[in-house]
Amino acid sequence: MKRKRPVLWYDKKGAPRSEPFKLTLSQLVRDLIQVDQQETGASEAEIREANNLHNALATKDDRSAFVVAWRIKRTDYKPLLYVLLKRADKARFLQKLVDALDTIDGKLKPYFERPKANARKIVAAYYAAVDHLHDIHFGKDEGLIEPGEEDPTIPRLAEVKDQFVALFPNDKLPQDWPIRKTLDRLGHSLRHELGRRKGSSNIETRS
Repeated sequence: MKRKRPVLWYDKKGAPRSEPFKLTLSQLVRDLIQVDQQETGASEAEIREANNLHNALATKDDRSAFVVAWRIKRTDYKPLLYVLLKRADKARFLQKLVDALDTIDGKLKPYFERPKANARKIVAAYYAAVDHLHDIHFGKDEGLIEPGEEDPTIPRLAEVKDQFVALFPNDKLPQDWPIRKTLDRLGHSLRHELGRRKGSSNIETRS
């Protein structure tokens, strides 16, 4: 059933504020892209590439600095002002921000660790799988589910591997364990494969 939302505002957990529906992971990604496009004028491809790099960063500070740096590159300084008002360690954050700006330009910096290529590719494959599952389950409709319903856009390992092969046909597909370990370390949930023992959780989450 197609469901409509009147506004694009959610609580901190990503739930719509005005309707009793839960957003899928795929819809959260699409909403963030839409907002980013409205505020920066960047293309969807640019935003998806930036999001993949952001989602491959290991620390909260690096992710925050990257988001602010990416917006500054597009002459949007509002996130910088917002973050600085809330940061006690402003000097340290500004140093990390400078490094993030250089990292976006392809320069290696000592205080901002650019994710390894394999991690970036695994994350790219993960979010390609998320988007593919949205197309399967929702098509062009929004990814809205009942509060207790399982999110069908969280991919299984096999679906991530399929997208890795599709995106990077000339690369060797990593073994299952490195893919799981990378996604777990970065906080990206996987759905368990079919056939998992009865009574266990169906979603792998970061511990």
